[in-house]
Amino acid sequence: NEKLIILYVPNHDKNLTYNNELNIFAKDFITEFSKKETITLIDLSKEYEKEKVYQNKEPCPPEDVHPNDRGHEIAAEKIYKYLTNNNLITK
Repeated sequence: NEKLIILYVPNHDKNLTYNNELNIFAKDFITEFSKKETITLIDLSKEYEKEKVYQNKEPCPPEDVHPNDRGHEIAAEKIYKYLTNNNLITK
């Protein structure tokens, strides 16, 4: 019995903010889609906004949208918490 989970990773604009038109559209679309299809959504928006997970480091260009190590750690923690809380894996 497989279960589909969507992990929403917000994107930032050139000012490293998340409250931009494309991000708002994408989040709204994914949220509505997951509700309609009864798919679990793990949203990283609040955590990514709280911490600076898109700090540009050499040799990455300023427009690089890949999260740093902390961003990956946050995603892993949220996924692990969901999986253990729903008894999909054991601790």
